[in-house]
Amino acid sequence: MQKKTYLIFFLATLFLASIHQDVIQAEMRPINKLRAGRPPFEIMEDMTNANVKFTAMTASHPGRSLKTPPTPYITWLADPDARIQPELIMSNPQDKVYTVRVLGNQLELAKGSVDYGVRRLRSTILLITGNTGNQALRFYLEGLVQLEPDIMKDLKHLPIKPQKPEKKKTKKPQKTKKEKKENLKEKWLDSVEDNIDYQIEQALARYKDRVKSGRLIIVGGIIDLTNAYGRGYDRLIIISINGEKDDEKLRSLPVMIRLEPKILTKCVGRKRNLKKITN
Repeated sequence: MQKKTYLIFFLATLFLASIHQDVIQAEMRPINKLRAGRPPFEIMEDMTNANVKFTAMTASHPGRSLKTPPTPYITWLADPDARIQPELIMSNPQDKVYTVRVLGNQLELAKGSVDYGVRRLRSTILLITGNTGNQALRFYLEGLVQLEPDIMKDLKHLPIKPQKPEKKKTKKPQKTKKEKKENLKEKWLDSVEDNIDYQIEQALARYKDRVKSGRLIIVGGIIDLTNAYGRGYDRLIIISINGEKDDEKLRSLPVMIRLEPKILTKCVGRKRNLKKITN
């Protein structure tokens, strides 16, 4: 009887220890912070006030929305990150930018919508952008499991693999916390570029007839929210045009003929951490 009691106690201890370990691991995972101070009724007020102001500005053009939609200059495939807005790529973007936004700016998840912009609205530029500081991409890259199943399902289309957790027992010297952070930053940025290259390849295959005829240019870019390239926050950096990825060749393409040398340096090419660029 005593042995049975000890066995029950031992098994209970193991069970509680496993629960405690799971709790510790759960506590170590990052938790999204809630935005304080903006209750829904205030947001609703902002929405309606913004619309009142907009309709007041367009009152001189009644029925504007009933007209045939204009041909937008750009079909823009972008990530749904709320920091990314059309004003980053075009002044007065209304009627000029047809925007499609999906997780990871993936063509696979938005083929019909992008087809509509390219083939029906006949945009002359298909712009595909990623952005630095993309949290969904980071969570996927780190291999975290707390992302919802449908989010993980969408992210699995990305051309990158989540990193495997390091084994506890290893003969190699352990990396410092700072080194791990720097390595993750570089891998994070590499993954943004790799994803753009992959999406451009997919788009070139899908719209090769329009590209070949000169009716479409496919541009890949990165919106640098974190100044990872050292050229200023929120900078649009073009890293691919119709599959061309070489920095110098990009700058010499005919489509870039109107860009000043200073703009070419700031906005074209993958070189990172430029020491200083004149404003």
